[in-house]
Amino acid sequence: MKVNSPRFQRATTVVFIIALAIHCLDFFWYDLFPIKSNLSAKQREQVEAEWKREDSLLASVKVIPEGISYDLNQIDLEQLLGLGLDSFIAQRIIRFRNVIGGYRSLDQLLKVYGLDSAEVLRIKPHLYIKEQNLEKQEARDWNLSPFDPNTASENELVKLGFTKKEVRGVIAYRQRFRPFKSKEDLYQVYNLDSSMIKPVLPFVQIAADSSRSRKDSLFVVVDLNQADSNQLKQLPGIGSYYAKEILKFRESLGGFHHTHQLLELYFLDSTWLEDHQDHITLSGSLKTLNINDLDLDNLVRHPYISYYLARNLIEFRERIGLFKKVEELMNIELVDAVLFRKLAPYLKVKEKPKIDTHSQKKNPLE
Repeated sequence: MKVNSPRFQRATTVVFIIALAIHCLDFFWYDLFPIKSNLSAKQREQVEAEWKREDSLLASVKVIPEGISYDLNQIDLEQLLGLGLDSFIAQRIIRFRNVIGGYRSLDQLLKVYGLDSAEVLRIKPHLYIKEQNLEKQEARDWNLSPFDPNTASENELVKLGFTKKEVRGVIAYRQRFRPFKSKEDLYQVYNLDSSMIKPVLPFVQIAADSSRSRKDSLFVVVDLNQADSNQLKQLPGIGSYYAKEILKFRESLGGFHHTHQLLELYFLDSTWLEDHQDHITLSGSLKTLNINDLDLDNLVRHPYISYYLARNLIEFRERIGLFKKVEELMNIELVDAVLFRKLAPYLKVKEKPKIDTHSQKKNPLE
């Protein structure tokens, strides 16, 4: 068939008309064939109005006016919300700041659980860290000599030039968290200023035996799904507050299915987990959610289910029908492979029991 022939032109026209008809049919499909829903027309209108209001509010909040800039170590909750952050993320930023004794760089925001790199890039132009006054550090009289932070006593650290507050931080780190494995671990001591650590590093000498002494002395095994607050406090670095946070997280999850879930808590890192992996165990069954039955309020209570995911899940259920298997959750755009692996152990699919019509028929002989 020649390109310029009338037959080719007619075929091209027919194909274009068919494609246009399919596009229009797809656009007006739900208007022509409305989907049955358990919601009344008034309820659907209210839901759609609420969705539009939230979407417009979210879009307006995300736009940060030019010229706004805050000191990350001074910014308060209201100002963080003004940058378009969710309330729980803003609270975590402030809580993490209090734990580490102040941010030393904007990149430390990446360590805040739930704050992804895209959000950090969005808010970084509006944040800064005020340079600290280093005059006191420069004026300090050091009496440095080689020392091991895992074995040095309080008096030895004071003679080197550390303040009593700094000495308490060093000793608390090695006793309650883990031994020092490298010189750079001094940067993780909360009440040690980074500006004063640099001149100290050349004198730090860590013996291999001393770095293992604390770990080898710990023989307790804690079941994360069965332990109470007192049992959790037997783990290094876990005090009353952190134990309550672990219990609260366990309750919201419905139980731990993997020890790596502890890394989602802002106060634990991969190094801590590696050091104490042998002293943590898991047992018992998880509390599962029936995704064919729960409403919006109950779905969003789970830490892995956001409001928008719960809303899409319910919409999928209303439009397509009940889930037949958990894997169908991957059909929702917001659910990627990573989220599905985290969420799947907490989900189940339970359809409504089928009615046996034969058993309901009465025997005429009765």
